[in-house]
Amino acid sequence: MTVLAMEERKEEQAITVNVSDIDAEDGLYLALERPVEDFLHDLDDKGSGRGTPVKIEVNIKIYGQDIYVTGIAGGGIELQCSCCLADYRHRLDLRLDAHFVSKDDAGEEDEINVYDGVTINIHPLVRDNLIMAMPIKPLCRGDCKGLCVKCGADLNVADCGCERGDVDARLAVLRKLKEKF
Repeated sequence: MTVLAMEERKEEQAITVNVSDIDAEDGLYLALERPVEDFLHDLDDKGSGRGTPVKIEVNIKIYGQDIYVTGIAGGGIELQCSCCLADYRHRLDLRLDAHFVSKDDAGEEDEINVYDGVTINIHPLVRDNLIMAMPIKPLCRGDCKGLCVKCGADLNVADCGCERGDVDARLAVLRKLKEKF
């Protein structure tokens, strides 16, 4: 089996593999690290975007003109809790599984990974899977109490003592309905 260790290329947002480097029988094992910013650089609305490097390990096999990529990727990213606004480290671990076909064999409406016949780029595969693994609503922990709506105190640290029983007058009708049942 051919083993390749790729070096980090900050200026280039690609992880390319020459198809000629893939052994027909054993395939190719690829292990590399990239900064999380290479994949999640545009997620500043969910957090700082900083984190631990993404470690990628994939096996690449070739069958005729088709290429199969399987493996794992993982790293951590700094996010901001959507309830208490605290920064926390979120772990991203995922499995990679993709099928690449030559652009000559791909139909126009196919939603598959296409390669140019010479190289494949697994950067979009890793990036898309990392983005899909990101939480929609980041929480520092499952039972986060958030912030007090009156004084802004972090309720995870201590109870602020504010009266939180007030309900918006527009919702009072719903409270009465709930009390009936």
